[in-house]
Amino acid sequence: GALQVAHSFLGLRLECAQCHRHPHDVWQQDDLLSFANFFTGVRKVGFQGQNEKNFPEEAKLFKRFMEQGKQLEEEVKKLKEQKADNAKIKEVERRSKLLKDEVAKRVLHAEVKHIPGENWASVTSPLGTQQSKTYRLLGADQSVELPAEEDPRKRVAEWIRRPDNPFFARAIVNRVWAHYFGRGIIDPPDHLSPLNPPTHPDLLDALRKGFIDNGYDLKWLHRSILTSRTYQQSSTTSEANVSDRANYAYFYLRRLPAEVLVDAMNQATGTSAKADMKYYHWPEGL
Repeated sequence: GALQVAHSFLGLRLECAQCHRHPHDVWQQDDLLSFANFFTGVRKVGFQGQNEKNFPEEAKLFKRFMEQGKQLEEEVKKLKEQKADNAKIKEVERRSKLLKDEVAKRVLHAEVKHIPGENWASVTSPLGTQQSKTYRLLGADQSVELPAEEDPRKRVAEWIRRPDNPFFARAIVNRVWAHYFGRGIIDPPDHLSPLNPPTHPDLLDALRKGFIDNGYDLKWLHRSILTSRTYQQSSTTSEANVSDRANYAYFYLRRLPAEVLVDAMNQATGTSAKADMKYYHWPEGL
């Protein structure tokens, strides 16, 4: 969880800190482990064992569903042996399938939950076995004291939304910019590091400040970028800027996003490519 949150919401790469001190970054093992402690007590129901201990209510629900499912399977078997009406068999099979879907939605795909208690992060690497027994947010000097029953993720969520957070607003602004221009003001956009400075620091800071001042309004951010002169420039180059790759002297060509490419191919060929909605439990029509 720590690696995914840092990557997605903070634009930070912490993977290297798992096993060595990277010469091109500032994060150390203790930084990663102390931040990982906010997530080590998180478990998915149905996938990591000890359900009856960690998730007693979900375990009871799962057991009841499985018993009902077994009864329906036995009923189908008896109906087939009795050569019952095919419509009746199909109706019981339909109920059995609905029950399995319910198990998947309500148990196996349940929201991840926090298990109270000490679940400290540790890692074994060429540096030896390291462990942290403190909660410390990235870039902070002091650790955070938490009651045993409190879900540590709440502290992370509060910290991410604080105006003085040094990573979140910059990371989101940079990602949205990269989405429209094919490259970030800090590029690659998931590598915010003192050793990977922005090409236009004043621009990044202005967008970051405006994003915060407008209550982290993504509509404001998208509108500000799309109505800018930079975004509306022609993609035609001149002799003076043909070799430019970082200063946005013209609009850079970029690849179509995968979703747009699929839609374009469907429209051009008259076909339709759809995901398995029932498996992923997505609404009809997507």
